Amino acid sequence: MFRCENHFDQDIVKMFERFQKGVQFLRDSNDNDKLFRGRLLIVIKDIPPADTKQVMSEFATKIESFCRDSADKNGESESFVMQMYKDPTNIYIEPYPPLMHDSFFRKFSVLQKQIESLPIIHGDGGVIFLQHMKVIMARLTMKDWASNLSEQIVESVVERVQQYTESIIKFGTLINSKTFESLGRFDVNEDMEIVGLTKKEKIEVKNSDVINALLQKLEYVCFQSSEQSKTAVTEQINQLKQWKEGFEKILDNIPNGGLNLVHNNILKYLYSEFERQIPECKRGHSTHRQWFIAFQLFLKLICLRRELVLEKWIANELHGFGFQTIRGNNVQEQKIDTTDKRAKRSQNEVVAKFIKPFINTVLNQLQAMENLLMLCGAKCRHCYFLCLLQQSHQQSSEVEHNCLGSHQCDEICSCCEVDANIYGKEETLPCKLQAGHESFHDCRLKNHKCDKDCPLKKFGNCNEKCGLKFGHSSETACICNSPIHYCNENCSLPGCPNKCEIDYAKKHTRHECYEKRCTKRCEILECGI
Repeated sequence: MFRCENHFDQDIVKMFERFQKGVQFLRDSNDNDKLFRGRLLIVIKDIPPADTKQVMSEFATKIESFCRDSADKNGESESFVMQMYKDPTNIYIEPYPPLMHDSFFRKFSVLQKQIESLPIIHGDGGVIFLQHMKVIMARLTMKDWASNLSEQIVESVVERVQQYTESIIKFGTLINSKTFESLGRFDVNEDMEIVGLTKKEKIEVKNSDVINALLQKLEYVCFQSSEQSKTAVTEQINQLKQWKEGFEKILDNIPNGGLNLVHNNILKYLYSEFERQIPECKRGHSTHRQWFIAFQLFLKLICLRRELVLEKWIANELHGFGFQTIRGNNVQEQKIDTTDKRAKRSQNEVVAKFIKPFINTVLNQLQAMENLLMLCGAKCRHCYFLCLLQQSHQQSSEVEHNCLGSHQCDEICSCCEVDANIYGKEETLPCKLQAGHESFHDCRLKNHKCDKDCPLKKFGNCNEKCGLKFGHSSETACICNSPIHYCNENCSLPGCPNKCEIDYAKKHTRHECYEKRCTKRCEILECGI
């Protein structure tokens, strides 16, 4: 709304010229629509009703002339009027009668209704407009006449969002803190939930949606996999479907906010919670490999939930800046809401310059967090269960593979069980072999088997004691019940701490362990994997 005197004098002309210089500074060819989307009302004061037509005609003629004089070489007007208000239909000239005239206040009532009936332009509460104005005020303060407005705005928003992403990834909260003691909500006096920085709305993701998202990812991987890899992925899909209700229950009971995923004992904590809250999914002699898959799926769900919450939060904060998703986010995929090819190209450049590097940083942080919850999966040093330590623990040869269990088989001795069925009153004793062993269960307290030392004891995967019948012929060499004995020499890969798992009886010149992945440390700074 612009109030002026009742004639178009030199003062108004000079003021328009100053406006013209100002709009050149404020204007950003990449993104004008975000700042200039208003209507112009020129109020000419103290006009008697008899002079209304003459004054309006004079002002309209002057404004048209001003717009023509400010045209570029293509004939398009570069006047501040057209740059800010786009179309002549957005420009109104309204003569107002003297203050004491009756129609003065009637016009005010009409103006109020017209303003209230205007469509909402900034549906986000004016957040984007406010961001633009803050950047403009900063440029004016610094007398910065050359920088790109769109780039400055995107850069400032991305920098603000980036201040919180690491905390959200690691701790599931916006609260920045260097010391997190507990594994759950580390300070009950603080609000752990993630809310928008601009719109103070709670950012949530349903746990059922997290499970469905992981299921879709696995099904896609299965579709893309070779026949050899498809079996392992199919097993994960089956386990996820089988324990879907249990997974949803435990995710409901372990909140995302405040859960410290970089804590040294996070795996032990999640392991104990998994055992406690899903007792029906038990790690046993014949089910320990399926249990391992289920537990690893649970850890993936914890990571994916954190990622989906982060993605939703970033999308909320970077709405309108070319961000869509964390995964697969590239410049070509962005849907820029404009038909102006030049503006679209400029927007793509801004996305490539600021959004893409930011997303790459986020992906690296997410990958580092996921690596911390990736299980080792090697054979436990003390039994046949799989190692539940972090995959990266192999970098230190001092840390042995550990299943975090008792290492003791919890089944009944097979021979005792047979004798009890035959003789009725025979006492059944628990198996004394290592957890997850192959072949029959043996209490080693009764003379069920020979139990002399296995001559292949020095090789890997040996059950150490002879598994043949007690008193077997001396012509038959003692042998344990392990189906295969490993070479057990050091792996040929330099720096690998593992042992060769090729059959000792098979001739080979290269010793190979179970590990199929690169054993070198990641070269990305602060990764730690």
